[in-house]
Amino acid sequence: MDLRSAAEAIRSHRRVAYVGVGLAFLLSILAFAKPVADVPPLEPREPVEYESTVRLFITQPGFPWGRSVLRVIEEQTVEGDPSRFAALALLYAQLANSAVIQREVVLDGERLPDIETSEVVATVVPTSEFSTNPLPLIDITALHTSADGSQQLARDTAIELRNYVVKGQTEAGTPESERIVLLEIDAADPGEAVGTPVLSLPVIVFTTIVLLTLGLIFTLSNLERTTRGALDDETERGGETGPMTPVVVEDDDDIRALEATGVTRVRASQGHRPPRSEPVADRSESPDG
Repeated sequence: MDLRSAAEAIRSHRRVAYVGVGLAFLLSILAFAKPVADVPPLEPREPVEYESTVRLFITQPGFPWGRSVLRVIEEQTVEGDPSRFAALALLYAQLANSAVIQREVVLDGERLPDIETSEVVATVVPTSEFSTNPLPLIDITALHTSADGSQQLARDTAIELRNYVVKGQTEAGTPESERIVLLEIDAADPGEAVGTPVLSLPVIVFTTIVLLTLGLIFTLSNLERTTRGALDDETERGGETGPMTPVVVEDDDDIRALEATGVTRVRASQGHRPPRSEPVADRSESPDG
């Protein structure tokens, strides 16, 4: 079937085409979103996720990172080894991921582990993208279905981690000068979208319904063409071999009249002349004879 025939078939069955395309739009929309009792009345079946991150710097009072050597008083080191802070970053990241911290984080009256549409993950910042050696930095990243929700989760998780460390230091009686400090160097901003709803299923649904509609249209068109051709053939065969109504002619004048009208004729000499009730007078004889 060429393009012209396809276009003619679609034009002849445009009602089927309208119904099929409308059904394709409706089902693809329902595959993408679900109806809800709200405004707008539809929401994506796979909502967009937003991501927000807090970065914590593991250090101590006195900022040892600004000194070229460790400060020593009376042959005693009064500042911690900065290389130890990287190892502590691994520990604190695991604490931030634990239920001990996350169960203290609350969003809209619901604790973080119970919120199905959110996730908080703490990771250590590596020295480079090609190395796994950690820096004394922790990224606390929160995912949520709203920008403000992801920001609040990341911020509150960082706060709970700091509170946990400070509480332990206080209970242990750790002097202020010897305490680890979790310094926030990158605050949480309103989350940014990290993904879009998957459109593959709606596209597949729409394409499938449209193809099925075209298949139905072409099938109906072929059936109509086949039926029409069969009727034409039957009519043609009937015209060639069908019965002919004989027309009885009497003489040459009748033959010429029938030829002028194109009516099928049968000569009387072929045995189709009906019997006559009266004898025919001999035309060759004169009336006087």
